[in-house]
Formats: sequence, structure tokens, C-alpha cells
Amino acid sequence: MEALTSRRVIALPHTPQLLTYRLLLLCTLRTGKFLYVLLTLLLSAVYHAYTYMYHLHTIFFYTTACLLLCFHYVAFTLTHRHTL
Repeated sequence: MEALTSRRVIALPHTPQLLTYRLLLLCTLRTGKFLYVLLTLLLSAVYHAYTYMYHLHTIFFYTTACLLLCFHYVAFTLTHRHTL
């Protein structure tokens, strides 16, 4: 039981970057430039992972951002299919 409580949990930091990604997501859904933004995020992830020698936190952050962007895009597409 003690081993479970002493584990270090990696979570997304509450930083301006996270707010930037949310704003970016909203702009993406409004303008329809989903693939462009996703590609930008992926390239940023590769660049930062290479620059910071594959730090786990950096890779996790960008991977999560890309997955959230994909999830929200699919959810938006499914809920607004009749208006697109």
C-alpha cells in the first residue's frame, strides 16, 4: 500500500501552455485547419523531445495534447455533423 502512495504521478501542468492548446483547439474547430494544427503539435513534440533528450514529461505532455486534439475534433465532428 505504501508503494502505491509513494509513486510519482505525471500530470499535465496547469500552465499557460495548456490554456494555449485549448485556445488553439477552439480556433482549429472554427477554422477547420485541424490537420495543420495537429502537424504543428507533432513537430513541436519531436523537436522538444530531441532538444531535451527525450524527457518523459515533455513527450507525455505533447502526446496528450495531440490525443486531446484528436478526441475533441472527433467529438465535435460527430455532434455537429448535420451542420458541416
